[in-house]
Amino acid sequence: MAQPSSFTAARKLFLATFVKHLFDNNEFVLASRNWNKYANTGSVEWTESGARPKSRRNGERGAATPKQDIKRSYSIDEFKTDPTILTWVEELVVSYAKRENILEEHIEQIREDIVMHILYKWVKGSKDVVIETTGDTKKGVDGTDAHAVTPDDFFDSQTEMDEQGVPDDGSRVAVVPASMMGDLRKYKDFHDRNKYPGMVLMNGAVGQIAGYNIFKRAKTLLFDVDGNPIERKTEGSDQEYQAQAGDSRTITLWHPKFVTRAISRKSKISLIDGHDGVEVSTTTIAGGDVYYSDGRGIITIREKKKAS
Repeated sequence: MAQPSSFTAARKLFLATFVKHLFDNNEFVLASRNWNKYANTGSVEWTESGARPKSRRNGERGAATPKQDIKRSYSIDEFKTDPTILTWVEELVVSYAKRENILEEHIEQIREDIVMHILYKWVKGSKDVVIETTGDTKKGVDGTDAHAVTPDDFFDSQTEMDEQGVPDDGSRVAVVPASMMGDLRKYKDFHDRNKYPGMVLMNGAVGQIAGYNIFKRAKTLLFDVDGNPIERKTEGSDQEYQAQAGDSRTITLWHPKFVTRAISRKSKISLIDGHDGVEVSTTTIAGGDVYYSDGRGIITIREKKKAS
């Protein structure tokens, strides 16, 4: 079996590889404030700047007041994978390709759980601004009739963002499930990256509409019949979620300055020496939340059910 020195080297190399690829194919999560430096074992803690000073025209200045910053925090969770038994740790230390191959399945599963959890936390902490779709009839996620998404729904969300004072600087983001992406591609207002190769887009974006960088993924958050976001566990999770009657698909829209993500430095790769080989498992301590306590800067577009 491997010597302790190899174990130490392997842990460092495995963890570096793991963190590097954690958000591959989910680059939209990187469109957020990186709060890693504030992450501890179970929480993220930072200080939000308090109210701005008042300005006055022609009159005298008001009395000086202490700046009232706001202490903010949110919990982060452990995401674990079941162990895989390996051999030849010595070779894994020097073989980049082997490390990539071994960690690939661990990364693919845990990234889904982490990404869906972060999206959930962003929407859960938002101002609860929901715009309902207005398009033609289609089948919703629960098999009932719903309205498809249209460019007008995105323009309505753009107006809402403007009214919230969210910067319109080309950095706004929308994550669209594949089933709603098909509806959006029917409209000329959606500028597909493949048709407009000169467009300046965020890394991973497939196009643009109403000033939003559009990211596509297989699944996004669902809302339940009462309009609450569902913390959707993905396939392969120990608590996989299946759509229920009344659930609706959603699109999440935000600006990077208004949301945060964090991976704790306490995350680890576990290597346990045994008779049959070395058990490799991962523990990632991660999470996310809104930046401002009032939840502005995040909007949801929800598939509206058609009246029966």
